[in-house]
Formats: sequence, C-alpha cells, structure tokens
Amino acid sequence: MTYLTDMEFTFREVFRVLKPGGGFIIDGVAALDNYDRENNQHRLLIQHTRELTAFGGFWHYRYWEDTYKNTGFELI
Repeated sequence: MTYLTDMEFTFREVFRVLKPGGGFIIDGVAALDNYDRENNQHRLLIQHTRELTAFGGFWHYRYWEDTYKNTGFELI
C-alpha cells in the first residue's frame, strides 16, 4: 500500500471484489498526531522509515481511516 497513487480507487476495488463479510488487512506506516515536522528527531525518524519503505507514501493515520470509511469498509 506504500506505493498507491490513488488510495480511494484501490480500496473501492478491494471492497468491490471482496465476498460479503470478507476482510481486508494491511500493514503500513502512518504519522500520528504528535508528529512535529519542525522537530529534527521526528524528521530523522521519518527519513529512516521512508528509506526502509523505498520512499513510498507516508500519510497521517486519519487519511487512511477516512479513506477506508469512505470506500465502504468498517474499521475494527
């Protein structure tokens, strides 16, 4: 999921092809509320994380949650 360019489209397609009651589990990296882009240590941690994921996307967790909900998924 790190390399998605259109997360909403992808999640809609996953939701469309799942059997009723089916599940969709992903593992990804997301920023939390206390991330401070002015904090050098925070930026260094983000840089190291992005290097590990080959510089894929890195979004705030609410973006992930909102996209799940907007495409029909129920968060558990």
